[in-house]
Amino acid sequence: MILETPRCLIRQFTADDASDLYEILSDRDVMAYVEPPFTEKQTQNFIRTVGLCDPPLIHALIWKKTGMMIGHIIFHKYEEDSYEIGWIISKAYWGQGIASEVTTSLIDYAKKLGIRSCIIECACEQTASIEIAQKNGFVYAGKANNCVVYRLML
Repeated sequence: MILETPRCLIRQFTADDASDLYEILSDRDVMAYVEPPFTEKQTQNFIRTVGLCDPPLIHALIWKKTGMMIGHIIFHKYEEDSYEIGWIISKAYWGQGIASEVTTSLIDYAKKLGIRSCIIECACEQTASIEIAQKNGFVYAGKANNCVVYRLML
């Protein structure tokens, strides 16, 4: 998958992306609601197992202006007719509307693929993610894996 938003490019990972992604996933603030910060080895394994698989579960998020990786996007089958949408973005890019921009583009992409619904799953404390879900028309659908789940029917 290669997808462009107004400011970003979403592309498949390569093994060479590990050091750039490590800079993001090793940040304690970025990973606060996800899991403990990653080591370099964990980042390499993460890319190999969920970014380089077929189909990939995550994709690299690139800032078009500089070509720099600013995070990763989650976009994969969640249930039979639904896909999960998510993001992990470098702290330097927080508060700029990037997650919302990416979410809107992924919703449009899912519609083109004929996907029936999208899911955003996040920790209850992730108020910014919940606001993005609600702003994009997702509605509360319950809890799973100690997270809240929001669903958008397409």
